[in-house]
Amino acid sequence: MKPFGLIRCLLFSHAPNRRKVRRSSSDHYIGHCIYCGAPIKRLHRDKWARDWARTFGMGGKSHPVHDQEIED
Repeated sequence: MKPFGLIRCLLFSHAPNRRKVRRSSSDHYIGHCIYCGAPIKRLHRDKWARDWARTFGMGGKSHPVHDQEIED
């Protein structure tokens, strides 16, 4: 967690680690905030909110966006 990360996320919106964002089984983009480390999901473009279901361990399993193998 970065210094003052929690305070920044309370006043403004969260920001994801864009390299580690993935798509959940319910077609939401999910990840972790780079400032406070909380699990977050995308509501709209550039609008992220804390994912309370994953915070308390009630979220579903997620799968990578490109989980299909390519055959020659």
